Amino acid sequence: MGVKENIGKGTIELVLMSMLLEEDMYGYQLVQSISKLSNGVLSINTGAMYTSLYKLEEEGYITSISTKVKNRQIRIYYHLTDSGRDYREVLLSEYLELQKAMNCLLKIEKKE
Repeated sequence: MGVKENIGKGTIELVLMSMLLEEDMYGYQLVQSISKLSNGVLSINTGAMYTSLYKLEEEGYITSISTKVKNRQIRIYYHLTDSGRDYREVLLSEYLELQKAMNCLLKIEKKE
């Protein structure tokens, strides 16, 4: 298994919350958007995604809204809360710090 397949839990949460910054989204929409925006490089396991979404909701970082879209179909949209926006900033800061450290370890020069 490579690096792409081993995205950590904190990274999944950061990606999900980042996707919800500008609009509420439902599960399949999140999966498709992540794949599209990463040019197919990243795909998210739906089980891991829903585990993270449930955890984020339990902690108050997101809320969910059920919407009837067809006669019997219910779609659950996820919404980023204000505390979720704050938590996303914390995770983003940690991610950027880790990225900087990894660049040093891997001897990747920052091009300016």
